[in-house]
Amino acid sequence: ADPIVCRICRDESTPEEPLYTPCKCTGSIRHVHQACLSEWLSHSGKEKCEVCGARFQFKVVYAEDMPTFLPITVVVRNAIRGTAETVANAIRVLVVSEVWIVGLPLVFGMMWGKLF
Repeated sequence: ADPIVCRICRDESTPEEPLYTPCKCTGSIRHVHQACLSEWLSHSGKEKCEVCGARFQFKVVYAEDMPTFLPITVVVRNAIRGTAETVANAIRVLVVSEVWIVGLPLVFGMMWGKLF
């Protein structure tokens, strides 16, 4: 029994790079890594399998136990986290702007006055 390998790179499936069957091909040529197929399609400019003629479609496949809707706690937690990051970035921009616009000229003005 030959190991199942990617038809493009000839590597086996790994947890980080699983093999997919994105078309109607059968046998050993039906398996491919998503990265390998994406690279091949970008170079070839084709949207269909050259062997079986099926159009390649990429769609997200979720785990079986994935809920249909996100729990409200997850939505609220991510909203709070996003808001906190936005506020932190705004404060950072204000502080840096104040240093460049107010602080730096004051320091140079004081140094200039003491030197001359």
